[in-house]
Amino acid sequence: MVPHQIPIFSLWLRQPHKGKLECFALLQSAKAENMSAQFVYLQFKVTPKGSLSRSCGSETIAIELPSKHVTDWKLERPGRSSCDEEIAIDLAQVVAIAAAQKFVTLTHRPLMEGEIHSSKFMSERLSLMNERECDYEDNGIRAWFSA
Repeated sequence: MVPHQIPIFSLWLRQPHKGKLECFALLQSAKAENMSAQFVYLQFKVTPKGSLSRSCGSETIAIELPSKHVTDWKLERPGRSSCDEEIAIDLAQVVAIAAAQKFVTLTHRPLMEGEIHSSKFMSERLSLMNERECDYEDNGIRAWFSA
């Protein structure tokens, strides 16, 4: 599988009036904008499915991931051919799960159950991140829960 195949296809689905080459250019510019900064900002939707969950339906987790983590991951695994976005999502999901569990009850397999989903790259730091301290931090990756 080509590393950018999935993001290009999803970008193309969201903007079907644009050609695939134009979507690839948009993806590359978004990638350069998101991955060249000191941090990568992501947001995940949280939809708890546990029997004890107290969900209001609009829970999200905002993640601030140091770009260095993505670079280090690639250096430690030279044989793997994942794109920067896939690596960032994989690294951020673990922290998103831990942060969400402080506020809502998740199942034992939150990714498989779709409780942490719809990752979205943000072009800049969210205002929530400036308003208060993070709710969870692990190895420099910080998370903020919002309901």
